[in-house]
Amino acid sequence: YYSPNVHAAIRDIIRRKADIVLCAGDMVGGQKKGLNYKAMWQAFHYAVDDVFFDQGIDFVFAPGNHDASSYAGFEPERAAYAQAWESRKPRSPMIPGGSYPFWYGVLYRDILILTLDVTRPYALGDDQLDWLEASLRHYANARHKIVMGHLPIDPIRTAQFYDVVGSQRFLD
Repeated sequence: YYSPNVHAAIRDIIRRKADIVLCAGDMVGGQKKGLNYKAMWQAFHYAVDDVFFDQGIDFVFAPGNHDASSYAGFEPERAAYAQAWESRKPRSPMIPGGSYPFWYGVLYRDILILTLDVTRPYALGDDQLDWLEASLRHYANARHKIVMGHLPIDPIRTAQFYDVVGSQRFLD
């Protein structure tokens, strides 16, 4: 079940003739043990990304903590996320490397879009950072570059001061 606001937003995106939609995670309400993740993803596909696909709108996403939490104990959630997206790659050309659907990149026209797997604070590993640096170097001539993940670089609320990417190497 999705609220009428979600359906209205999707209709508005279609009305505006968007070519691409970027999503920084929390597409479903996971991060709770015992949920039917397969059913949640089926409902999301039906209500959201299948609609975009049918309209020719590309959908590029990064996992959120409620989609594919990397905290211990949520391995089944991450597996369900991977299964939900394994055959649903964005239409835009994928760039080499990465670990789809957790962290990956696409080239949309002259825009490089890199997604990161940051579903918990301070969890950006060297493998992602190595790939990120190599991708930015290789596609240095892309007119625009977008790097997105679920967590912000800086806190957005005092109560969530530590819910940030938090990697000095990333910030450098």
